[in-house]
Amino acid sequence: MPFIESDGIRFHYALSGAARGPLVAFQHGLGGDVSQPHGVLGDSVHLRVLSLDCRGHGRTEPLGPSERLTFADFADDLRAVLDALRIGALIVGGISMGAGVALNFALRYPARVHALILSRPAWLDVPCPPNLAIFRTLSRWIKEVGPQRAKELLLTDPEFRRIQAVSRDNAASILRQLERPSPETTIATLASLPADAPCPAPEGWRAVGVPTLVLVNELDALHPVEYGRRLAAGIPGAQLVQIAPKEQDPALHTREAREAIEAFVRGL
Repeated sequence: MPFIESDGIRFHYALSGAARGPLVAFQHGLGGDVSQPHGVLGDSVHLRVLSLDCRGHGRTEPLGPSERLTFADFADDLRAVLDALRIGALIVGGISMGAGVALNFALRYPARVHALILSRPAWLDVPCPPNLAIFRTLSRWIKEVGPQRAKELLLTDPEFRRIQAVSRDNAASILRQLERPSPETTIATLASLPADAPCPAPEGWRAVGVPTLVLVNELDALHPVEYGRRLAAGIPGAQLVQIAPKEQDPALHTREAREAIEAFVRGL
């Protein structure tokens, strides 16, 4: 099980995909781990895939200071792992929160990025986006009344029910936050990350100087299509690709995401 120590934290990472081919650092979403990006690209016969469990996620531990649960710190952690593995410039991307990490990395370390992949972005330039308010609410409930009572409150919450009506997959991903092993870690991550933003102003998106792919899907309350459209419009030359809704057909969604990413990389 590969780990790299940096800043007093043991970061778990994983490599999968093709034995040879372009290397993509692809990061997971909020509450996820390396299994999420590798579930999308791990079977690729064209790409090598690297992902690490971010602070407060997966097998990476200890949590560290809660004030370091930010997009900038997660991007710095990715850089530290790449440095330790002696990896220079590569393709960087991610899903949801991972897309935010990738965007922050590309803006702050442009010399390390050949291309950028933003899948189902959930943040733009404003902290506490309304689509993610449920996570901060859930963090507060876990802190105040514990995971079991928090689940009971969640299931009757109007915002959760609204999300569930749009996407059962979204609802399931929110409920999975309650299955994480450490309530303290869950409280910290669900409070901190939604309160941050990958880039402080949309004008900053114009600084992305590499080929960029933005993936979106319908029927997704947590990852609005409009967010992807706005990012694609703000990043020079970005490609916007709509894939099958995960809500309707998870297998087709994953296949179309992988195929879109592979086609994008082939065109570089």
